[in-house]
Amino acid sequence: MVHKRDFISHHAPALFDRAEECQRYKQGVATVVLCVSSIEAMLNDLCEWYRFVIKHESTCPNLNPNSNKLFGGEFNETCVASFHYITKEEKGVFNLLETLESERKSLECKIEEIFKFSGNKAPKGDLIWQDFKTLVEIRNGIVHAKGEHLSQENPLSDERRSGINGYPDFVGRLMRRGFIGGSHSLDRGGSWFELVERNEKFLSWCLDATRKFATILLRALPDSNVTDIFIREAAFYR
Repeated sequence: MVHKRDFISHHAPALFDRAEECQRYKQGVATVVLCVSSIEAMLNDLCEWYRFVIKHESTCPNLNPNSNKLFGGEFNETCVASFHYITKEEKGVFNLLETLESERKSLECKIEEIFKFSGNKAPKGDLIWQDFKTLVEIRNGIVHAKGEHLSQENPLSDERRSGINGYPDFVGRLMRRGFIGGSHSLDRGGSWFELVERNEKFLSWCLDATRKFATILLRALPDSNVTDIFIREAAFYR
C-alpha cells in the first residue's frame, strides 16, 4: 500500500516574507502589492485548511474498523486528534468563505462578514482598519492603474509652486500623514508611484499596517484547537 501525507501550503506568510524583502530594497510598489496579497492569501489558506479538516472527518483511517490504526498496514493518511473536533462555528466560517468567493465579493466584504459571523462588529472606524483599507486602495491603484489628468498652479514659480492636482485621494492622505513627499516634487507628468518608492517611512507603515490587520483578523476567528493550529502557521512574526 502506498502511504501518503496530506497537508496544505501557507501562502500568506510566504508573501509577507517577500514584502519584507522588498522593503529592504526600498521597493514600495512591490511591497504594497505583496502586503495586500498576503491578507487575501490568508483567507484562502484558511478556507483550504477548514476544507482539509472537514474532509478528514470522513476519510480518517481510524474510521475503518478493520484498520490497525497507527501501526497497521492500512494507515495511509495523517491523523491529528484535534481534527475530529472541528466546531460548527469553524464549519460556518468555511461555508461563509466559500459563498463569498463564489459571489466574487471584495476582500473587505469577506473580512467584514467574518467579524459579523463571530458576533463582533468589524472595527471599521479604527485606524488599523482604515490603514489597511488605504493599502488596498493603493494596491488597486497600482494593479489597475488609470489614466490621470493632472494640473498645477504656478508651475514655473519655485516660491509659489503648488502641489499637483488629479492624483488619487489616498496620495493626499499619505502626504498629510507624512508617509510620502509632496506631489510638487514630481516632474511634470510624473507618476505618483515615484512617491512610494525608496521611501523608508512609507515602507515601514505598509508592513506595520499589514501585521496589525492580520492580528485582528486572526483574533476574530473561532477559538478552537483546529483554528489555533492554523494561526500558529499563518501569523506574521517579526
